[in-house]
Amino acid sequence: MSQSILIQSANNVGKTANILFNPAGTDITINLENQVLPYLFDAGELNPQREVYGTYTILVIGDDCPYVMNVPQPSTTTTTTLSPDEPGVYFGKFTGETITQDDVIHLDFFYTNKIVNKYVTFPSGEGFGYILVPTGFIQPTKFKNSSNGCYGLNIPTNLIGQIIIIDGNGFPINYNIYKTYNDFLGEIDCWLCN
Repeated sequence: MSQSILIQSANNVGKTANILFNPAGTDITINLENQVLPYLFDAGELNPQREVYGTYTILVIGDDCPYVMNVPQPSTTTTTTLSPDEPGVYFGKFTGETITQDDVIHLDFFYTNKIVNKYVTFPSGEGFGYILVPTGFIQPTKFKNSSNGCYGLNIPTNLIGQIIIIDGNGFPINYNIYKTYNDFLGEIDCWLCN
């Protein structure tokens, strides 16, 4: 809370002035009485205490024209702090031997905070199956042709490296890149085992 302010006029140093104070956001006027300029006003001495923001009307004794001094309240600025977007996994098919950040637009994305013991569906069409899992997630250990649990035929899949992808809020997220060993044409469900 701002408590004090120096009321002054360069042309009236040492002169006596009657000062009226209208606190910001109120309809009241407080007579600060006759004071010698410059005058250090301490709003904390008022009862009730007030801040110094508002309008001061200063009438120098012997002058016909009052001076008005406005002291606006500082504007409050709201700062929005961004945090990383919700976590998720990229998956789908891509024909390249590896994948770059520019290539992930060819993959699907779903929001989740865990991928093990879930399945994804690789769509029909030519390409390798790709699954990009944030490095902070528990990583899958096996990949099975199933939508109901960690059983069925193995889907040979390799961890081929990592990639950094910038999320929707501008934060870099590290992903492990899992790629099927072979490319294929058909649609396939892939259970990610723990």
